[in-house]
Amino acid sequence: MKGRIWGSKNYLFSLVILCVLVLLIAFIWFQDALRENINQTNYEIMQETARQQLLNYETKIQEQLNQLQLYARSFENVDMNDYNAVKRLLNVTEGAGSFQTIFVSNATGKLVSNHNTLVGNIMKEQYFRDAMDGNTAIGVEYSVDEEDALQLILAVPIYQGETIIGVLAGLENQSQRKESVLTDSFGGLGATFIVDKDGDILLQSDNGADTIGDAENYLERLNDEKVSSIKDMSDQMDTYLTNDNTEVFRCKIKGEEYIIIREPLAFNDWSLILQVDASFINLQRTQILNCVLKLLLLVLGSMLVIVAAMFQLRSYSDRLKSKAEHDLLTNLLNKKTFERRVENILQNHSPDETGALLIIDLDNFKGINDNLGHVVGDKVLLCVADTMRETFRQQDYLGRIGGDEFAVYFNFHNNTDLKERSAVIQSRVKHFSRMIGKIAEEIEQDTKISCSIGIAMNPEHGASYEKLYQSADKALYQAKRAGKAQYRILA
Repeated sequence: MKGRIWGSKNYLFSLVILCVLVLLIAFIWFQDALRENINQTNYEIMQETARQQLLNYETKIQEQLNQLQLYARSFENVDMNDYNAVKRLLNVTEGAGSFQTIFVSNATGKLVSNHNTLVGNIMKEQYFRDAMDGNTAIGVEYSVDEEDALQLILAVPIYQGETIIGVLAGLENQSQRKESVLTDSFGGLGATFIVDKDGDILLQSDNGADTIGDAENYLERLNDEKVSSIKDMSDQMDTYLTNDNTEVFRCKIKGEEYIIIREPLAFNDWSLILQVDASFINLQRTQILNCVLKLLLLVLGSMLVIVAAMFQLRSYSDRLKSKAEHDLLTNLLNKKTFERRVENILQNHSPDETGALLIIDLDNFKGINDNLGHVVGDKVLLCVADTMRETFRQQDYLGRIGGDEFAVYFNFHNNTDLKERSAVIQSRVKHFSRMIGKIAEEIEQDTKISCSIGIAMNPEHGASYEKLYQSADKALYQAKRAGKAQYRILA
């Protein structure tokens, strides 16, 4: 009897030891997998944050260029050599937008501003030459009146018929854009910089100087440190400031480790750099792993506790990943994720599957931001997103792919023919357009809100996302040209 009892205890002891060993092995594996998952998810969040800041910056620059192009039309019938005529027309632009000064030059580069006649000539300036070639242009200069504050110069050509007769340009202080585009999403551990292709800092967030000091060139703080990329790239960071790819680096600045996200801007070979203290990730990882260790100790007394905790941690990881895939304002799929998911459908669909891509563009949205403010503009965007969720089907993909541009992908099964697909889509689109028109009532604003929609069919108009987007964009252009507030299916 005693032998049986001892044998039973020995068996139970061995079973407990085995369970402990299994749990320890499972914990070691789990913490490695969790560490990698947390790192990757945080990198994706950082990249999405950088892309959102870049999108805001480029959108605001484009809005200013659009405003200048509108003003430039009023000079079409003006003699650019008549100072008084030019001056009278320029005075109309006083206080326009966020420009400190708006000025105009004739084809010889002679300047006139809406404040006074400027001394000198800008014929040798690159932005002047670019504008005279028919392009919108962006330049920079430093103000001697405001302690070397960086000023951005936006320039557009002035046409008389098909001939370019001069250049209209606006001057604004870059620091005005800090609050609107360079936001901190990492509890004071993140800083954002706009730099040119040589690394010279054009704009930085308020806490940027806290991490790199008073350096005027971002790369100066990196020259003495070997930059190791998380993608095992061996070259130095400065070689990546001139390509068209998003880059992710690990490096040390003043002895502190940072994650650096670099996003190329659409103009002038400039880059947006998001710099996040690595302690942001380390802190999250440490907190989560400590939590797992405590739960592991509890598991020795209750296996159910550890199972529940692992599911909870997995859920937390999934929420982080979901945050990286969705637009921060509307919670629709962001541009990168929307493109990837639609492309996956197109490349892997079965023979009986067809589809359609819709591009939705809000009409005159800039006027809402200018006249009612960005807070109201954000409310409109949120209402548009809610209307999309209410109108379109649960199996459709919904995304925000630009500042005021949205997209929907319809997926059809069972060899749905073109006529039936068109009928389903048109029914949804008409209802959606009606609901968009009621948004002004919801937000209690006296304004008109409408949208234009371009529609492309798969496979009729394209079998890849790129082809479908180009086709839908052409249809959207047709809708805009036809007077806006309507939809078009590409003929």
